[in-house]
Amino acid sequence: NRKFPAAQASAPSKSFERLSLGVAEVPIVLCLRMKSSDEALHAAEAAIRGGVRVIEVTLTTPGALDVIEKLASLDECIVGAGTAVTANDVIQAAEAGAEFAMSPIANREIVDACRETGIVPIPGAATPTEIYHAAVELGAPIVKVFPISTCGGPKFIRAIGGPFPDVQLLPASGVEFGQLDDFLALPNVFAVGASKQIVRAGAVRHSQWSSITSEAARWAERCRQLGQVHTSR
Repeated sequence: NRKFPAAQASAPSKSFERLSLGVAEVPIVLCLRMKSSDEALHAAEAAIRGGVRVIEVTLTTPGALDVIEKLASLDECIVGAGTAVTANDVIQAAEAGAEFAMSPIANREIVDACRETGIVPIPGAATPTEIYHAAVELGAPIVKVFPISTCGGPKFIRAIGGPFPDVQLLPASGVEFGQLDDFLALPNVFAVGASKQIVRAGAVRHSQWSSITSEAARWAERCRQLGQVHTSR
């Protein structure tokens, strides 16, 4: 297969290795965009109990850095920052203990700041040109395809694998439970992003944290089942 320069740019960081291990069995990154730090922390802990270990706390959440710091202290959690749009966002997130920075955009200063702080850059893209820019020109090891619900779903990710077979993608914003099989069967999918599909607004509003644990467990178990199916093919 043709190799892109980005795939050989540098050795994987410890954070990339931890993130890869974190999604090996349950390839889900749970995005939390909450109204308060307490809600974010409770939701994260509930999801972790259900088996979803990789948590993205968006920097638009009040007290996001405090939440990241608390989750970073948990051995069973790999936490990152979401909606990172400046180098300073990355620096502050890394200082709080984030191991990756997710962004809705593909920006060189954000990717460079991730490299300097040792955390994993996951820039966002929505077109082949943007994916190429993020993965090849900026050298990001993973590219978030966002919003996947309007980009074309699994068919789009499959099509991107034609010209860019070595680019690892993270479809986010619109992945539904029933699409897990289609997404996770694709070799260019690093993991999928989930949010309100697991953390329902009503559950948060009524502090029904156990229902979030149950839904996270349902998604995690389906991922494990699919992993066994795909391995046996």
